[in-house]
Amino acid sequence: MEPRKLGEVLGADAGFDLTLPGETEETLLGPDVSFVRAEHVPPSDSTEFDRAWHVAPDLVVEIASPNQYHPEMAAKARRYLAAGLRLVWVIWPKQRQVEVWRPGTDQPVMTLGAADALDGLDVLPGFSYPLAALLG
Repeated sequence: MEPRKLGEVLGADAGFDLTLPGETEETLLGPDVSFVRAEHVPPSDSTEFDRAWHVAPDLVVEIASPNQYHPEMAAKARRYLAAGLRLVWVIWPKQRQVEVWRPGTDQPVMTLGAADALDGLDVLPGFSYPLAALLG
Protein backbone atom coordinates (compact mmCIF):
# COMPACT_ATOMS: atom_id res chain seq x y z
CA MET A 1 0.00 0.00 0.00
CA GLU A 2 1.33 3.43 -0.89
CA PRO A 3 1.84 5.88 1.98
CA ARG A 4 -0.89 8.45 2.57
CA LYS A 5 -0.71 11.98 3.87
CA LEU A 6 -2.66 12.63 7.06
CA GLY A 7 -5.00 14.98 5.18
CA GLU A 8 -5.92 12.17 2.80
CA VAL A 9 -7.15 10.04 5.67
CA LEU A 10 -8.38 12.51 8.27
CA GLY A 11 -10.07 15.37 6.53
CA ALA A 12 -12.11 18.45 7.19
CA ASP A 13 -14.88 19.33 4.75
CA ALA A 14 -14.26 16.26 2.60
CA GLY A 15 -17.27 15.32 0.50
CA PHE A 16 -18.69 11.83 0.33
CA ASP A 17 -21.16 10.23 -2.06
CA LEU A 18 -23.37 8.22 0.28
CA THR A 19 -25.97 7.29 -2.33
CA LEU A 20 -27.44 3.90 -1.48
CA PRO A 21 -28.09 1.23 -4.13
CA GLY A 22 -31.43 1.83 -5.83
CA GLU A 23 -31.58 5.54 -5.00
CA THR A 24 -32.17 7.77 -8.00
CA GLU A 25 -30.82 10.99 -6.45
CA GLU A 26 -27.25 11.40 -5.25
CA THR A 27 -26.67 11.90 -1.54
CA LEU A 28 -23.57 14.03 -1.11
CA LEU A 29 -22.59 14.96 2.44
CA GLY A 30 -19.65 16.97 3.71
CA PRO A 31 -19.15 16.42 7.44
CA ASP A 32 -17.21 18.92 9.52
CA VAL A 33 -14.53 16.29 10.21
CA SER A 34 -14.16 12.77 8.86
CA PHE A 35 -11.85 9.80 9.30
CA VAL A 36 -11.38 7.20 6.58
CA ARG A 37 -9.07 4.23 7.05
CA ALA A 38 -6.20 4.34 4.55
CA GLU A 39 -7.30 1.10 2.89
CA HIS A 40 -10.61 2.73 1.91
CA VAL A 41 -9.07 5.87 0.39
CA PRO A 42 -9.23 5.83 -3.43
CA PRO A 43 -5.82 5.81 -5.14
CA SER A 44 -4.54 9.37 -5.57
CA ASP A 45 -4.14 8.82 -9.32
CA SER A 46 -7.75 7.67 -9.79
CA THR A 47 -10.57 9.82 -11.14
CA GLU A 48 -12.53 9.18 -7.92
CA PHE A 49 -9.83 10.78 -5.75
CA ASP A 50 -10.60 14.31 -6.95
CA ARG A 51 -14.36 14.18 -6.46
CA ALA A 52 -16.75 13.09 -3.70
CA TRP A 53 -15.57 9.65 -2.65
CA HIS A 54 -18.13 6.85 -2.91
CA VAL A 55 -17.10 5.46 0.46
CA ALA A 56 -18.58 5.68 3.93
CA PRO A 57 -16.05 7.17 6.34
CA ASP A 58 -15.36 5.23 9.51
CA LEU A 59 -16.10 8.28 11.68
CA VAL A 60 -17.73 11.65 11.10
CA VAL A 61 -18.03 14.63 13.40
CA GLU A 62 -20.82 17.14 12.92
CA ILE A 63 -20.80 20.40 14.88
CA ALA A 64 -24.32 21.75 15.29
CA SER A 65 -24.61 25.42 14.50
CA PRO A 66 -26.99 27.66 16.47
CA ASN A 67 -29.69 27.35 13.79
CA GLN A 68 -29.66 23.53 13.72
CA TYR A 69 -32.03 21.43 15.80
CA HIS A 70 -31.97 17.90 17.19
CA PRO A 71 -34.43 16.36 14.66
CA GLU A 72 -32.37 17.67 11.73
CA MET A 73 -29.06 16.46 13.17
CA ALA A 74 -30.57 13.13 14.20
CA ALA A 75 -31.77 12.57 10.64
CA LYS A 76 -28.29 13.34 9.37
CA ALA A 77 -26.70 10.91 11.87
CA ARG A 78 -29.17 8.19 10.83
CA ARG A 79 -28.34 8.84 7.15
CA TYR A 80 -24.63 8.44 7.85
CA LEU A 81 -25.24 5.18 9.72
CA ALA A 82 -27.49 3.85 6.93
CA ALA A 83 -24.60 4.40 4.52
CA GLY A 84 -22.29 2.22 6.62
CA LEU A 85 -20.54 4.58 9.02
CA ARG A 86 -19.34 3.05 12.24
CA LEU A 87 -19.30 6.08 14.53
CA VAL A 88 -20.91 9.53 14.46
CA TRP A 89 -20.23 12.29 16.97
CA VAL A 90 -22.68 15.23 16.96
CA ILE A 91 -21.28 18.13 18.95
CA TRP A 92 -23.70 20.60 20.54
CA PRO A 93 -21.45 23.51 21.60
CA LYS A 94 -24.22 25.58 23.22
CA GLN A 95 -25.38 22.66 25.39
CA ARG A 96 -21.77 21.53 25.93
CA GLN A 97 -22.70 17.98 24.92
CA VAL A 98 -21.71 15.36 22.37
CA GLU A 99 -24.09 12.69 21.09
CA VAL A 100 -22.50 9.37 20.20
CA TRP A 101 -24.26 7.44 17.42
CA ARG A 102 -23.52 3.81 16.44
CA PRO A 103 -24.96 1.43 13.84
CA GLY A 104 -28.12 -0.44 14.73
CA THR A 105 -29.62 2.36 16.78
CA ASP A 106 -32.23 4.99 16.06
CA GLN A 107 -31.05 7.29 18.86
CA PRO A 108 -27.66 8.27 20.27
CA VAL A 109 -26.19 5.44 22.33
CA MET A 110 -24.96 8.04 24.80
CA THR A 111 -24.77 11.77 25.39
CA LEU A 112 -21.52 13.02 26.88
CA GLY A 113 -20.92 16.17 28.90
CA ALA A 114 -17.89 18.31 29.67
CA ALA A 115 -16.76 15.94 32.45
CA ASP A 116 -16.57 13.00 29.98
CA ALA A 117 -14.11 12.04 27.26
CA LEU A 118 -14.61 11.12 23.63
CA ASP A 119 -13.65 7.49 23.03
CA GLY A 120 -12.67 6.13 19.63
CA LEU A 121 -14.12 2.73 20.60
CA ASP A 122 -13.35 0.08 17.97
CA VAL A 123 -13.11 2.71 15.20
CA LEU A 124 -10.08 4.55 16.62
CA PRO A 125 -8.78 2.16 19.31
CA GLY A 126 -6.91 3.97 22.05
CA PHE A 127 -8.21 7.42 21.08
CA SER A 128 -9.54 9.45 23.97
CA TYR A 129 -10.02 13.20 24.26
CA PRO A 130 -11.37 15.11 27.28
CA LEU A 131 -14.49 17.05 26.36
CA ALA A 132 -13.60 19.82 28.80
CA ALA A 133 -10.74 20.69 26.44
CA LEU A 134 -13.01 20.58 23.40
CA LEU A 135 -16.07 22.31 24.82
CA GLY A 136 -14.15 24.89 26.82
